[in-house]
Amino acid sequence: GWCADTPPAKYDPDKGGHLVLWVLHLTIRFPAGITILFFSELITHSMIPIQRGKTRYALIQYSSGGLFRFRVIGF
Repeated sequence: GWCADTPPAKYDPDKGGHLVLWVLHLTIRFPAGITILFFSELITHSMIPIQRGKTRYALIQYSSGGLFRFRVIGF
């Protein structure tokens, strides 16, 4: 299923906090307050650390693949 990642803390996105999607060979500048959706089951990912003295929080939401399979077979 989908994974939604939202960093609610304030930090300078030019100094870190980038989202790395390894399979796609992408590094995405990821400012606070932005939400990105991706299939975390299929896409290996990580975050680049932010600057010293700052804390990055993450609000992660996901949906289990079992819910989608349950829907497909008619509940």
